[in-house]
Amino acid sequence: MPVMEASSEEEQFNRLRDAFRTKIFPLLEEYFFEDWEKIRLVLGDNQKKEERLQFVIRSRVSATELFGAGYDSDSMDEPTDYRINEAALDNPEAYRRITGPLNPGSFGLTDSVTDDSAGTESAL
Repeated sequence: MPVMEASSEEEQFNRLRDAFRTKIFPLLEEYFFEDWEKIRLVLGDNQKKEERLQFVIRSRVSATELFGAGYDSDSMDEPTDYRINEAALDNPEAYRRITGPLNPGSFGLTDSVTDDSAGTESAL
């Protein structure tokens, strides 16, 4: 199922999506012991402002709704629910944003990097 061996871009994308569903997500779940917050970090979801581009969506669960009106919500943090966003798996832009924000300049990055050992700059 190698992605690059596909005959068309559409088939490559389908293979990439399938690899995420069947291989990458299960491996990340196992590696991070189902710590979905870390999985979100690896996939860059914390930098994606648009929920439609996030592979793992985080939502707060109301403790009162979950445990009833008599529950003292100050005694425990609100539970967090995570779910895989199927729509993001079908969106090529979501994959592009894994490697970084859309506007790298907004994080203080520039087009060149100084090599401290030689004092020279090289293009990114």
